[in-house]
Formats: sequence, structure tokens, C-alpha cells
Amino acid sequence: MSNFQKITMYLRSYDPASLARAVNSIAETASRSGASVSGPVPFPKRVRKFTVLRSPHVNKEARDQFEIASHCRFITLEIPPQSSVIEALKGLDLGSDVNIQIKVG
Repeated sequence: MSNFQKITMYLRSYDPASLARAVNSIAETASRSGASVSGPVPFPKRVRKFTVLRSPHVNKEARDQFEIASHCRFITLEIPPQSSVIEALKGLDLGSDVNIQIKVG
């Protein structure tokens, strides 16, 4: 029976470069603090496409198409008891364009 605490993090961003920087900084900080890191596991990018009419009343054939892609990563940390990993992770500046969902348990 181990006393390790398991933390799972789900990171999402529209910019793959900022997501990679955030994932690397989390993994480096956690491994320096003594936690075991599994991941990052890349998920397939989710592409949403939109088609918009250029003119609302005439020229039905004149349309613009837009798309936005979101990139996701999944990291699992196993933290030993009496560790300072959580305090080290709180001090990280990951940027405002990375959305993080954390599940402890």
C-alpha cells in the first residue's frame, strides 16, 4: 500500500507552442521536486470549422470558411508524501492561453 498522491492534469490550448512550453515546465518542475511524471500524452487535435455567408441576402455561393484547432495534453504526477511539489507547481507562470483542469485523487 503506497501513500503516493496522484494528480492528473488536462491541459488545453489553441497555440501548440505555448502548450508545449507549459507541459515542459510542469514536467521539469515536478521531476526536480521528486515526483514521478507519466506523460505528456498528446490527444488528437480538435478542429472546428465554420462556414459563413459573405452577404446575408444575395450571392448564396459567396462564403467564407474559418477553422480553429485546439490541442490537448494529459499528464499524471505521483507525489510522495511530505513533498514540496505542489508549492513548486503553484509558483509556475504558464501563461493565460493554457487552460488547466486538475484532478487530485
